[in-house]
Amino acid sequence: MSASSIKQDVDCANRENFHVACKTAVVGDLVLCQARANSVILHRKARHIASDGNDSVLILVRERGGPVGGRQFGREVEIGNGGAAVFDSKEESLTYGLDDGTAFAIYLPRAHLLTAGVEIEKQAAKPLDLAGTTPLRLAVSYAKCLLNEPPADDPQSATLAARHISDLFALGFDANSDFSQLAKSRGLRAVRLESIRQAIAKNFNRADLTADALAKMVQLSPRYIQHLLHEEGTTVSAEVTSLRLDRAFGALTDRARAQHSVSDIAYQCGFSDLSTFYRAFKRRYGMT
Repeated sequence: MSASSIKQDVDCANRENFHVACKTAVVGDLVLCQARANSVILHRKARHIASDGNDSVLILVRERGGPVGGRQFGREVEIGNGGAAVFDSKEESLTYGLDDGTAFAIYLPRAHLLTAGVEIEKQAAKPLDLAGTTPLRLAVSYAKCLLNEPPADDPQSATLAARHISDLFALGFDANSDFSQLAKSRGLRAVRLESIRQAIAKNFNRADLTADALAKMVQLSPRYIQHLLHEEGTTVSAEVTSLRLDRAFGALTDRARAQHSVSDIAYQCGFSDLSTFYRAFKRRYGMT
């Protein structure tokens, strides 16, 4: 059941000055949402559950600002900055964001977690250690990338990405050993590789983008990054240069940018040395 159909009562502490900003994306069978509100409390009650039949599992991540948290199964949790907690949409719950708190919500398919042996009730309304649990940290990071750049025109990639994220959460929740081995083989490497490529795609025009800088962005070692890319038949330098050349070629053939010099465009695309740009451009396109 899609989280886009979830029903809740909304309680605003300051109705006259209430404001909320929300960004959502549907990726495969995941629903992703980033929201900021000056003060909002959401009540999911038995009548809502009976009405919409939504049984997804919510991963609620506190990004910044005021308090974010909730209550379920008699437990209360206030999420620390950069932390997260789980809530079961099939059961009554209360969640909140106060004082301009910004939260990131990931709605996972229940069936996938149950198949992996995850005991959802035991996980609910308890803090998740994102920083200290690699699969959870990677899952949230990957989901944020997909919120900003959803594969809207590629259903196959969307389905695969959604499965990888669900696999990683299951791993982080200590799924049964058989599933863990399967998920590790198909999910962890793919998500790490995708996070590397997403970071390169967002930062390729930075002249200081090196393997070390990239490693800090994705929280992996430079050697491991090079190893993953080597298995794909490429390198950090090759990936970065390829994107820079694509951008430069587009700019140089755009009549609207005819007034820009070649050097200006090269620098804007991340090349810090013109001779390097000219050599790479000629090698790719056979012209200068």
